[in-house]
Amino acid sequence: MNIKNKKFVFTGALITMSRKQAQALVLSLGGKIQKSISKSTTVLVIGNFQGDLLTGRISSKKIEAAQKRNEKKHFITIIDEKKFLSLIIEDLNLLHRNL
Repeated sequence: MNIKNKKFVFTGALITMSRKQAQALVLSLGGKIQKSISKSTTVLVIGNFQGDLLTGRISSKKIEAAQKRNEKKHFITIIDEKKFLSLIIEDLNLLHRNL
């Protein structure tokens, strides 16, 4: 997946970088940042959560909103931080090859 022209939303805490750093990477590779899930959102990046210890449930309105959109066929790709990093690396490698 190419980051260019994709619209990203972040939820949860990232381990490898701050949210601002992750957003800056997306912007530098031609993607866009959104603060909340909408019809135009294409990717939701999920960081770490401190879920409910008793139920194991992770609570995130953004995850729930993305899942509801997906049920209505407004598909949003939901990825974790590891997959996000691999997308960044892929796009950087493509840029490097095209220089």
